[in-house]
Amino acid sequence: MAFVVGAASVTDTDKIAPYLGLITLTAGFCFLATTFLFRDRPPTPPTASAAKALDLSNTENQPLEDIPPPLLAYPSLLKTLLFETPGFTGPLVAFVASIGVTNVISSFVGDALDRATGGGSVGAVGAGFQIAIVLGGIIFSAYVDATRTYKRTTLGCLTFAVGTIALLGVAMGYDADLPPQLVIFSMLALGAAVGPVQPLNAELAVEVAHPIDENAIEATQQLAGNLFSALLVPIYQIAGRFDFEFIEDFSELAPATHYGFNADFDDATHLHHHLKGMIMPQPSWLTHSPTDVRGDTLLLFVLVAAAAAFFATFEFDLKRAALDDSAL
Repeated sequence: MAFVVGAASVTDTDKIAPYLGLITLTAGFCFLATTFLFRDRPPTPPTASAAKALDLSNTENQPLEDIPPPLLAYPSLLKTLLFETPGFTGPLVAFVASIGVTNVISSFVGDALDRATGGGSVGAVGAGFQIAIVLGGIIFSAYVDATRTYKRTTLGCLTFAVGTIALLGVAMGYDADLPPQLVIFSMLALGAAVGPVQPLNAELAVEVAHPIDENAIEATQQLAGNLFSALLVPIYQIAGRFDFEFIEDFSELAPATHYGFNADFDDATHLHHHLKGMIMPQPSWLTHSPTDVRGDTLLLFVLVAAAAAFFATFEFDLKRAALDDSAL
């Protein structure tokens, strides 16, 4: 919801500072309210890991106050999650790839629309992209809650996202002109497919790492995802300076032009003289000739495809679900 409100509220650069100031004030108020209003532990443990800590204090006569605070225990928990928990890195990579794609698309939705359709309502499309993420998350989460098909559903979402990114890559190039409605629909479909990967794999990570503290798991995924997104943005911008041109009669070109970046790439029609071009043979599945794909879109394509391939190598033991089933 925060992304939807932000996209709808910040329609130009002059509104960024007031919006960030509002976020700061709201966060400060919530911090103070939490500090002074939350005095006691809840009467029942809120999570399975909290229940385990309570059982430990009862069976070993160890007061809860003697259990290390989360901040001090986190380095050890992180080591356990990354190196001693089978199956944890699969959902971590899927989560990171998903949040990286959604953050990059959200940040550069205006540029994407300019390249694909020549412009459009950036605020409306940006808000629609976030709404698609939320609705997709609700629908797929409900389905997985009923079926527990974490792996199959995640792979389906990632595979669909790869295809959608490929379509957007062609649309955001300069050789093929696709209908604006198709481009916007594809962008919304991408949000509905790649966004739900985050809640699904947050839940899957808790399942495979049970009974490790759920908060530590969520913090690890969010920390890794946000750090990766921060690193991905400048790489995405640099990759956007390159354009890959696919042509059918590749064999007729002089050998010197094969696979070589041309610093004087001529795109006078669109006045993008800062681009560097690369000529490559056209794949059989591309029907429009010539076709070009910008490097930033190709980067997202490879990222999601690699995450899906890595995720597919894992088998997951749903420990928490098995424990719940045994208690029935």
